Amino acid sequence: MNILILAPNLKRGGAERVLSELSLEWSKKDNITFALFDNKDIAYSYGGKIINIGYPSNTIFFFKIYNFIMRLISFYKISKIIKPDLIISFTESANFVGIFSSLFSGTLNKTIISVRVAPERFKIITKLLILLFYRLPYKIVAPSEGIKKTLQKYGLPKKKLEFIPNPVSIVKTNKKFDKGD
Repeated sequence: MNILILAPNLKRGGAERVLSELSLEWSKKDNITFALFDNKDIAYSYGGKIINIGYPSNTIFFFKIYNFIMRLISFYKISKIIKPDLIISFTESANFVGIFSSLFSGTLNKTIISVRVAPERFKIITKLLILLFYRLPYKIVAPSEGIKKTLQKYGLPKKKLEFIPNPVSIVKTNKKFDKGD
């Protein structure tokens, strides 16, 4: 299976750690390709390959709009070339690019978005965009029951919402533990 993962970056952070863990596991059986907005300062190991979309985050409104459009065009082209069986996006900046790209390419039925932050924390415009566009992809993954319930309150279809907790990495050790000797 070809899995295309869209994310802002793989720098230090919770979502990035989750992507690292998942890609390392998935790459044992599947072809994984990351499409990142910024491929600098990668902090985690990963499975698969990376394509740098470019257009890293920016705080100036004009550049935010410009970056969104350029990311959308770039990701659309990448997805047309790779022809993924599954598209997974992480975090809101990637989710909106993934949704619009999939809308234009007719691949919404292959698109899964992952909400990594409680929606209450977003600005009003982001909340409105969530209401309008998060109902389009095939599935919406929430890492907590609280986020899932909030998304339900936003009127998103219950059948599209999935609670999948973050993976836990268990380190194997050969040390013998002292039993109080």
